[in-house]
Amino acid sequence: MRTSRRQGLHVCLLIPVFMGLMTGISLCKEDPFRPLGPITSETKELICPGVTHVIRKTSDPVTIHVFIVSLREPSISVRPCMAHNTAAGLETIFSMIKRTRAMGGVGADYWGADGIPMGLTVIEGDIIIAPKYRTAFAVGKDGVPQIGKWTDGWTWQASVTAPDGTSFPITMMNSECRDNRLCLYTDKYGLPTKGNLNMPASRLSQLRRPVMRSDDSYHPYSESPLTELFLDRTLKASQINTDLQGQSIPRGGTVLAGRGEASNWLRDKFRSGGRARIDLNTKPPWQNLAFAVGGGPQILKDGMNYQDPLEPFPLGEDFPVDWKRLNYLNRKARTAIGVNMNKSTLILVIAELNPPDSIGVYPRQMANVLADFGAWDGMEFNSGPGATLVIDRNVINPVPSNIPNDNTPLVSNALLIYKRQ
Repeated sequence: MRTSRRQGLHVCLLIPVFMGLMTGISLCKEDPFRPLGPITSETKELICPGVTHVIRKTSDPVTIHVFIVSLREPSISVRPCMAHNTAAGLETIFSMIKRTRAMGGVGADYWGADGIPMGLTVIEGDIIIAPKYRTAFAVGKDGVPQIGKWTDGWTWQASVTAPDGTSFPITMMNSECRDNRLCLYTDKYGLPTKGNLNMPASRLSQLRRPVMRSDDSYHPYSESPLTELFLDRTLKASQINTDLQGQSIPRGGTVLAGRGEASNWLRDKFRSGGRARIDLNTKPPWQNLAFAVGGGPQILKDGMNYQDPLEPFPLGEDFPVDWKRLNYLNRKARTAIGVNMNKSTLILVIAELNPPDSIGVYPRQMANVLADFGAWDGMEFNSGPGATLVIDRNVINPVPSNIPNDNTPLVSNALLIYKRQ
């Protein structure tokens, strides 16, 4: 990779890029691998037993907030929260904290159409979103935190088996379903099934939470017919529809939806009903996880800086290359999480972008801060305005003025800190 070696700070532009991938980037002509400048001040405050807040300021200038969370403190726990407890939809971090009575938290995964998280999502041992070849943060059922990937492909190893014994791969879960794909939806989806996607805008007004797409409209990726197979709690087929109006998914119910070849397979194999078998597999198994939230890329591995290649999958993490160039090679507000070597401590780092007081950071600089505070492995979460930290219902770091009245951004999910009373 060729990078500039100029050390001086040049003109920086603040660029808004919408959707959950990125907002608020400082484009600067300088070396993205340069270290942060000298520390000009550093304060430390014990928020409560097990949680310490450090504010570090550097000469760049950059303001960085570090939260050190001890997993050995019995009164403290960390777990994710989905917007409105569903896969689809957006909610402010402040609202999530208030609703769940959390002590504080930060935004976690990137989000796409309908506010759906893009990466692996596991909540209370139930998988909600299938993994991509992107880094995720998880805590096992044994309480051990981990940072890694849960697939070696662009999606997972999942399938449905029909009554006649034939199988078809399941590509996505609670996400957009495109041509020739078979997708799985559960009652955690949070929206009616897609059905006939040529729907009037009035359908959107019936939803109880914000729904966003790249162009604020409701339209299909494909015009091919969509077949939906509704399964009851025992995975027995109850009805099969093709291009009919979408329906709510019953509690405990499951829907298999397919287009193209997948649509034909569903109609052929379940014409007479029967019971399906669904196998959802990841590497390593998601069944060992208590929870997981996506994000990425990984920036610290085995105690060393790690640079995801500026290449498409499978040469690097499954992000668009243009997005990688913007994210990896420019200063911005960032959120990152790290785990120490013995898995006993989490390190949350939030870097401000609030010129001229704080000009944002590069991924390498975030990795260095994580390492400074003892992280062994580390990754980024969604950044831009998502790089907002709330503790005890107070917004710790400044945020852009164009976000909701509670001064925290809309996010698809968040990682929250809880204190036992």
